[in-house]
Amino acid sequence: MMLANEMVRMHAGGWDEMLAILGPLLIVVALIAIARRARPPEDEEDDSPNL
Repeated sequence: MMLANEMVRMHAGGWDEMLAILGPLLIVVALIAIARRARPPEDEEDDSPNL
């Protein structure tokens, strides 16, 4: 039973595991948002050939 108590104490409630997932995920979402905001607007009326 001592081993089970040790395992529960080492788990720390899950907040560290949550940060390990949410931290990088939030960074990726922020970088995508910045990239979308920074890209030039698309010109739909541009009929010039792409060379």
